[in-house]
Amino acid sequence: MITAIIKSAFEPNILFIIAATDVNEVVTPKEVINLRSKPSVTDTDSVVVATVYAGTTFTRTGINNEYGWSRVEYNGQVLYCVSSYLKAAE
Repeated sequence: MITAIIKSAFEPNILFIIAATDVNEVVTPKEVINLRSKPSVTDTDSVVVATVYAGTTFTRTGINNEYGWSRVEYNGQVLYCVSSYLKAAE
């Protein structure tokens, strides 16, 4: 299990540790998605690293169902995206 540490958008001095269950799945976006440096859309340190289109495949290496984020490997980088935007690649 690997974790990510993110800052609270509302309390900047508070950190959250997000644990991900390890998986090894080939996935593709359901639509155009952003892959981020951290599993957050509110943390200003979480930047969009890549925009990926439906049909592009990459590997999901972790998933956190509580917060709805997936950890993925894309172009040699470990990035994060909202899990509901992904589906298993066919």
